[in-house]
Amino acid sequence: MRYFTIFGKLLASTVLSFMLTISVANGQVEDHQGSLTPNQQTAIGVSLQDRSEDKFLNKDERKLSAEVERLKKKVTELQAERTPELIHERLTKEELRAESLQTRLLEVTEKQAGLQDRLTVIEQQLVPENIERMLAGVGTSRPEDARQAVHQRLTTQKQGIQSQLELLEQEQKRLEASLETTDAAIERLRLQLREAAVL
Repeated sequence: MRYFTIFGKLLASTVLSFMLTISVANGQVEDHQGSLTPNQQTAIGVSLQDRSEDKFLNKDERKLSAEVERLKKKVTELQAERTPELIHERLTKEELRAESLQTRLLEVTEKQAGLQDRLTVIEQQLVPENIERMLAGVGTSRPEDARQAVHQRLTTQKQGIQSQLELLEQEQKRLEASLETTDAAIERLRLQLREAAVL
């Protein structure tokens, strides 16, 4: 009889332990707290709190570790970018770019000068007296229509030249901005090259 009593107690203890395990896993410990002693409730609460803290700590540790690795990689990249050989290579590219921009800017300036000269000539030709001179040797029964045709032709040419000058002005501003940025990059790289030589 005593053996059955001991066996019954063991069985009851095992069942209770199993029920507690399932309840903890499902977050339902509160449903069974009424059947536990205060010490047991405290032990379970501490255990759950420890597990929760461990979970968050592990998550924070993983984030911190990932951030450290990212920063290490960034530092390595920055150090590699500051080697004299690489700086000199980048400096050469920027200097070539500056030369190209200066050449294109000079070409734009020359085109602008040529178009501006042509525009000045056309504006002079549009003066009524000059149109009359242009038609002086041309025999026509309708001189007014001839003057109007010449005026229209010159006006169309003037508008075309003005449109080209506007486009060239935009191109000039873009090239000047790019050249300014490139010059600043060249100065920065030259400074880095001097610093790297000292190191």
